[in-house]
Amino acid sequence: MKTMNDATTLAYELREFLACQVVRTRLRFVDSALFAGEPADAIMTGFALAFDLKLYVPQVIREKYLAEVNWNSDEREELQEYFAALPFDRAA
Repeated sequence: MKTMNDATTLAYELREFLACQVVRTRLRFVDSALFAGEPADAIMTGFALAFDLKLYVPQVIREKYLAEVNWNSDEREELQEYFAALPFDRAA
């Protein structure tokens, strides 16, 4: 049995953050990655969803996920592309 690690905790935190902005069915791919024990995939999928829907993600969250998860250079570049397109402010 796998135990929770920092990446898993971060993945669940991101899932909960996104759940405040979208309906539960939108999170099914994030949930699938979490269930499969792939927290990095869940995080990447969560940010891809945020990118697709142009969801608000504060700078502090962006920095936390870049710093606290070990990404390879391609993954880090992909995340930075997502972050560049995400709004810094909540919609009015």
